[in-house]
Amino acid sequence: MFFFCRFSKNSLGINQSLTGINSNFLYKPNAFFIYPLRLLMSIEYCIYRLFNKFIQNKRIATNPRYGINEIYNIGNESIYSTEILRTKFWDLALVDDIGVHLGGIVNRRALQGKRDLGIPDDAWFVCVHVRDSGYYGSSEGIQKQTRNSDILNYCKAFKTITQNGGWVVRIGDSNMKKIPDLDHVIDYAHSKEKSDLLDVYLIQECAFYIGTPSGPLTVANLFRRPILLTNMYEHFIDYPMRSGDLGIMKKFFSKSKERNLSLTEQLTIQDKSDQLIYTSDDILLIENDENEIDDLVSEFINGSNAKQTNLQKDWEKARVNSGFRYYDKLCKNNSISLAQVYRFSSRIISYKGNLPNNFVTINL
Repeated sequence: MFFFCRFSKNSLGINQSLTGINSNFLYKPNAFFIYPLRLLMSIEYCIYRLFNKFIQNKRIATNPRYGINEIYNIGNESIYSTEILRTKFWDLALVDDIGVHLGGIVNRRALQGKRDLGIPDDAWFVCVHVRDSGYYGSSEGIQKQTRNSDILNYCKAFKTITQNGGWVVRIGDSNMKKIPDLDHVIDYAHSKEKSDLLDVYLIQECAFYIGTPSGPLTVANLFRRPILLTNMYEHFIDYPMRSGDLGIMKKFFSKSKERNLSLTEQLTIQDKSDQLIYTSDDILLIENDENEIDDLVSEFINGSNAKQTNLQKDWEKARVNSGFRYYDKLCKNNSISLAQVYRFSSRIISYKGNLPNNFVTINL
């Protein structure tokens, strides 16, 4: 993984502890094959990154991808069909328990790290990751900045968690903005106890995960932790994955209309192009405020997400149909391959999470 580490943002690299997880679903080939394969993939990735840097990030090269055509096998079909999509059982990819866990010895070592942070063994805690401009700043372009948010807007929700008996562990890296000293809130991103192993262990053991569309979200999904997703900006990908997961959208402010757009109007924009949120001179993305985030956490803690309301069902139906129209248009325009169309649109039908009922009521 040496090559990955050297070419990753801020030299943060790949968390090596992820290579030590266990699951019956993991394929573990003989070391004779795995090390040459890692080297080959690292070399290919380095060439890709160098090429894109050489052409000044014009994105002519594409990320290396393996197995997409095999995984999203559509047989002899040559058209995009939602009926075919519905018969492929994509929801099996989100099965509740895939048995992913760290090994026993590793777990015991990480447990001591958690104790060193001051978290009691019998306490429940929440992991929070909010990507900010310390990772991708103003020079990185609007698409990368879009995922940035201000951690200070989460402090009210932190207090709600601690008032309900929980702890908060803010994960990330030392480039992030520091958070104020709050009771039972640990700024682990700036802790001397921070390690690759403890990063993974904390996510594995958290009661639930609060995050933004960013890398650690994948780890939380891998460990099947309940997830509260904040500052979302796309309706078709990076959506709450499993039943019970919740998420809230950034506000789409229209300069011409001088107001925030409704959720339905947001779909109309993304129906046309998912790039309009980056390229439109009329749309400003405004991140969630402290009250929206606190309402999200409160709704989850109070168990209001246990059953989908009729309003949430209506919204999900509209979102799914909008996504199907969008990917059908991409396919007809030959914008991406048919396998890729099925790859992305399969997420629409397999995601089982929701926007909170109160959020939909206010913004629909």
